[in-house]
Amino acid sequence: MSEMDIMHQAAPTLAGIKAGSLFNCPYHDHQSLVEECVRMNRILVPKGIRLIPVRIMDDRVLVYIYRSKDIERILTDQKVKCLLEPYGYTNTHPTCCVAHLIHRLQQGDIFPHEVGIFLGYPIEDVIGFIEQRECKWIGCWKVYGDVEKAKQRFDQIHQCTTSYRMMVQQGIAMRSAIVTDEKRCYV
Repeated sequence: MSEMDIMHQAAPTLAGIKAGSLFNCPYHDHQSLVEECVRMNRILVPKGIRLIPVRIMDDRVLVYIYRSKDIERILTDQKVKCLLEPYGYTNTHPTCCVAHLIHRLQQGDIFPHEVGIFLGYPIEDVIGFIEQRECKWIGCWKVYGDVEKAKQRFDQIHQCTTSYRMMVQQGIAMRSAIVTDEKRCYV
């Protein structure tokens, strides 16, 4: 996993417009993975972002990168608490919830649909997906709620990803591309 991989796959999280990102990257061996995660977290953690490998699958690793303050804010919402409780999220402390999510991601072939909460998707879209309702729109995720608001977010995410890919091409280091909480404009 390189800085380039993270900038390509998690640009909206690095830019502060998404609470988290989940992506696959190549996996070679456990020791290299641990070293890379430590190296990346030395850059990310001081900026309020954490990177955690959540599931190893043959030659790939599923990586979760998230903004701690965003997850903390999301988890204070009563609707979110009610949604997560039946899935075993009994302690709403962010660290405990992320640990439980990782546990659920590591269990078998069933992908926990509540993961959308930890990626910053709107609660009504996560609920709609879980309940298998008919969606109103498909973009970066399936939309069951406010389509116009979602389209605006999708456009932001697309523009952000394009900008970060250009930064990679220009050789800009990830450390310089991370938007800190102090410089964020909240959406």
